[in-house]
Amino acid sequence: MPGQSLIALAPYLEEEGKVLPALEILEAARSPLFPDKIVELLDAPQAPVRRAALRVLVNHDEVDAEEHLVRKLQDLDESVRIEAVELLVRNGSTRAVPALAALLVVSDDLRYHAIRALGRLRARRRRPSWSVCSRGPPATSGWRSWPRSSASARRACSRS
Repeated sequence: MPGQSLIALAPYLEEEGKVLPALEILEAARSPLFPDKIVELLDAPQAPVRRAALRVLVNHDEVDAEEHLVRKLQDLDESVRIEAVELLVRNGSTRAVPALAALLVVSDDLRYHAIRALGRLRARRRRPSWSVCSRGPPATSGWRSWPRSSASARRACSRS
């Protein structure tokens, strides 16, 4: 069974030279095993291990991954902060918006990722509700004339 073979990775999560490959295997398997150890590895001295632990952590339902991702936005290593930003966006985090906005005053590379993340999170929340009108936005009018709220969309669909 795959779960039993993944349990055999436990000792490798303790060995410095083997922890990164073990985390990569857990990530590929989308395994929710070892949540306490994964959280502990978020504070590992090596940045690649912290990044891998973040990627594994998002597969754990019993752990508030979003809280740990937001906390890692303050990591000393910029690559860990960027990884946290990417994972927050991928998971559609809403609690991360204030923390992401705070990143706008840091380095240029991180600012780019923060702006992109804020834009993607905002766009995800503001998608037009086309389900009320099976045809989607009107083809003859521009996007700007399409109703912005569900109530407006229903009125527009009922008129056509």
